[in-house]
Amino acid sequence: MNYVEEMIERGRREGRQEGRQEGRREGELKGQVRAIEGFVARDIPWPTIEAATGIDETTFRRLRQRVDAKDNRAEPTA
Repeated sequence: MNYVEEMIERGRREGRQEGRQEGRREGELKGQVRAIEGFVARDIPWPTIEAATGIDETTFRRLRQRVDAKDNRAEPTA
């Protein structure tokens, strides 16, 4: 394998690793959003949710929009 081929393969490996890390972060975010939705569904007051998660209602709404937008982009089109 020559130098150029090695650099291409290195880029591919790094790209896959970055993709896995991004996937993990998005999965964690989705989990947080779903957990907070569960708290909201049980009528837990926002001060309690914020104390438990560190996320206020405004931030939660933004995060939920982000998750929903990514989910909508991931759905296959017919």
